[in-house]
Amino acid sequence: MSWLSEITSKAEIFLNKIDQSAAITLNNESLTHEKNESYNKYNIKDSPQLSPINNTFSENDGKRTNLNMLNLSVDDKIHTANKLHNDAISQSNLMRSTSTPSLIKQDEMLFQFLNSSQPSEKSHRKSHSGPKVSHNSATLRKSSLTDTISSEVIQSYVPLKSNLDNKLLDSVKVSTGTEKTIKEVNVMHATEKNNSSGAYQNKELLTNLELENKLLKNELSVLNEELALNLQRLQKQKDETEMYQKRYENRRNQQNEDYERIRKDFEAREADMQEALKAKDSQLAVLRVRIQEVDLELKDKIQTLALVESQNEKLLKDHKDAYGFHGDALQKLQLKLEETEQEFHKTQHECNKLKMEADHLCKIQKLVILLLVMFTVGRVVIVGKVVIVGREELINMQAKFQNEQIQSTEIIKQLQAKQNDEKVKLLEYELKVKHSEETACQAQNEFAEYKEKAARILQAKEKLINSLKQGVSSSDSQLMLFSELESLKQERDLLSDEIKKNTYTIEQLRSEYHDLEMVHNEGREETNDRIESLQMSLQEEIQKRNNAEDDMKRYMQELHFVRDELHKTKISNVSLIQQYDAEINRLQQQLVAKRSVSSSEEELENRLRTLTENLIHKQTTIEALGTEKNSLVLQLERLEKQYADVQNSLVKRSKANQQNDFDDLEAVDLHFQLVAKRSVSSSEEELENRLRTLTENLIHKQTTIEALGTEKNSLVLQLERLEKQYADVQNSLVKRSKANQQNDFDDLEAGIFFLWRNMKFLFYTK
Repeated sequence: MSWLSEITSKAEIFLNKIDQSAAITLNNESLTHEKNESYNKYNIKDSPQLSPINNTFSENDGKRTNLNMLNLSVDDKIHTANKLHNDAISQSNLMRSTSTPSLIKQDEMLFQFLNSSQPSEKSHRKSHSGPKVSHNSATLRKSSLTDTISSEVIQSYVPLKSNLDNKLLDSVKVSTGTEKTIKEVNVMHATEKNNSSGAYQNKELLTNLELENKLLKNELSVLNEELALNLQRLQKQKDETEMYQKRYENRRNQQNEDYERIRKDFEAREADMQEALKAKDSQLAVLRVRIQEVDLELKDKIQTLALVESQNEKLLKDHKDAYGFHGDALQKLQLKLEETEQEFHKTQHECNKLKMEADHLCKIQKLVILLLVMFTVGRVVIVGKVVIVGREELINMQAKFQNEQIQSTEIIKQLQAKQNDEKVKLLEYELKVKHSEETACQAQNEFAEYKEKAARILQAKEKLINSLKQGVSSSDSQLMLFSELESLKQERDLLSDEIKKNTYTIEQLRSEYHDLEMVHNEGREETNDRIESLQMSLQEEIQKRNNAEDDMKRYMQELHFVRDELHKTKISNVSLIQQYDAEINRLQQQLVAKRSVSSSEEELENRLRTLTENLIHKQTTIEALGTEKNSLVLQLERLEKQYADVQNSLVKRSKANQQNDFDDLEAVDLHFQLVAKRSVSSSEEELENRLRTLTENLIHKQTTIEALGTEKNSLVLQLERLEKQYADVQNSLVKRSKANQQNDFDDLEAGIFFLWRNMKFLFYTK
């Protein structure tokens, strides 16, 4: 826009020169007019004393003197034209105001002179009329010469003004035009000496009027061109506003689509989580029912065991009195029982250690969940910033989401496989429980048979005691006693074997019971942790949804604000168009008034004043618009530099896993575009205020970005620590899995691995 300001400055210089040249020419014309009047007075004083012949000579001499004066005036005009070659338009306008009334008077005097029927009147009239005619002819020639000079200069100026856009405003053309005018003036001087008739004067009048009409038409064409340029600019501005509106609508539609897509993804995730929660609730209910059943069965078994132990104690007490030789065997059995109890206590101690380690792992899982919560909170903050997404970043995000979906599907497949393995393990445990129940039933049946045998033995003993009391002693009875003793020994051995079997089965049942308790506790802790993590994720997603709704409300408010501003700009443009139409109508009326030849000098002067005022006003408006445009161009360049700096800084930070922060830059870009639009119709103060707000927002965003960078560094350190802890836990689990506990820690490893993958996923998405 600098070339427009240069052209306007050149036009102002040119108009100032025209005003100066017009003032000089008016002064010269007034001097020549005074000389002619003095000469005419001299001729009038001397005319009554001369004869008719002398009158004719005086007329001829007067003509010659008038011609000489004309030559002098023409030379003066040529001299002024050579000095001031850029003063054509204002000279023509000023000469029109002074020449038209004098021309009318000169025409009347010519007609009176030509219509005079008595050529041989008094010498006073002849001598008096001769100078008048010469004076009229001289003035006519002067006006014709000035009009020709002004017409030539204007003809050299009009193409210059029409070619403002091509930057061809040079002073060489004007100088050539002045040389042409000098040549034409010399030619006119030669023709004036030869042709001094009245018909030629009438033709010159007509040519002068035609030249004036041409000048007026040229001015009208220039004004029409200016109006056409203004209308073209308005149309360009309207097209630009429509283009920006379309871009804004497309961007808004893209943002709405992205928001709906994100919302649908979150809803699908919520539905999946709810289904998983329901499935796990059902699993928990089934496990609780099974645990209750197992508890009841264990209570029954404990009761049966207590009864069996009480019965065994009774039997042992009974047999101690009768069979002292069984004491050694019983002591051995007791020692074995003590050893088994010690082993049982050792196993309990190991189980407690495992429980402590499981609690430690639960704490680690809780820490991991807290870190996940922190990551998700940070992600919520970033999601609030990442509502407006560019096309390229959307493509990158879509690719990332696809990769993440593929990874999540793989993880889900792995989890499903592990779930199937767990189901197989549960079936195996159920089979073991059934087998233990069958063994318990067998033990109960054997115990009943043992009771029957013991009752028979007691009955036989009672019979023996009764027979001994009766004193019956015979060989047959002794043989019977020996046979019964042998049978009792055999039964004793059988009972000892059965007791060993029962103790072994009891130990197996206790170990299985403890294993089931461990599995149940671990499953309960895992389910509780998962429920807590799911609840936290639900709360985070609810917060994300609320933040997204707030962002949508804010963007809707901005949309309303932009629409109001567009409406205001439309109204202002309509008012400007109406003003231009009013000016066009006024100019048309002025042109119609100019065409009327019967206009007075005052009207012409008023019109000239109005035209000059309009020119000055237009010049001032052009200067103001040029300055405003230059200031706006500078401001736009500054904003573009700031935008480029911010974009480069954010591109560098995006390499450190901050690609999503580019949405703020797009929002800033939209804001810059809106500022650039508003600056066309707003003042400099509003622009400065908006620039201050923009700089403050940029500084605030830079501080937030730096804070996020520090948070990310801290989170990276925490991740490294957690990875180390995870490696240590994994090594310990591998060592313990070699010690017959692989099946118990598979679920924990899967859970920790899943949480670790989620942490990485959230970190990279952030």
